Amino acid sequence: VVLNTYIPNQIEGLTESAKTNLSNKLSQIATKAGMGGSASNPRFIITANVVVLTKDITSTAPPMHAYTLEITFYIGDGIEGTKFASTSLNLKGVGETETKAYNSALKNLNVNDKRYQTFIEEGKNKIIEYYNSKCDFIIKQAEMQTTKNDFDSAIATLTAIPEVCKDCYDKAMNAVGPIYKQQIDRQCK
Repeated sequence: VVLNTYIPNQIEGLTESAKTNLSNKLSQIATKAGMGGSASNPRFIITANVVVLTKDITSTAPPMHAYTLEITFYIGDGIEGTKFASTSLNLKGVGETETKAYNSALKNLNVNDKRYQTFIEEGKNKIIEYYNSKCDFIIKQAEMQTTKNDFDSAIATLTAIPEVCKDCYDKAMNAVGPIYKQQIDRQCK
């Protein structure tokens, strides 16, 4: 199972540099759990939402901006919109500008925090459960795509099933051969 990093554009105060920083942190969290990378089928995503809880200006000279951010992490299905796992934490950052304070808070995100292992494991288990419970529907979907002569989509649907879902994966791989043969036969005609 591969988790693809996704950062929505509507996060309050998220500059391009902060977006890149957050994306890198999410990639590191997924990679540390053995689920990082990019897949040709980016169905499952790891994403975050950032909410600015407080914005303060310190009474120091020069005045500094102090932010408290709440970051909620999600693992979900990027196609159907199903959420499989979530966790959140608060981070603080201080900087000469609002942007620097925001980035400072994101830099305090510790990718080695043990909470992420639990979070990723919960998401992974729910993704496996998803495939095991919907296996027959996924195979039926591929069959429907085949009847419409959409062989590439049918094969992509079946090959997107991860190997860790052994029974479903085996059923899907057994279904790929005949679909590929139909595709070749149709092309030969």
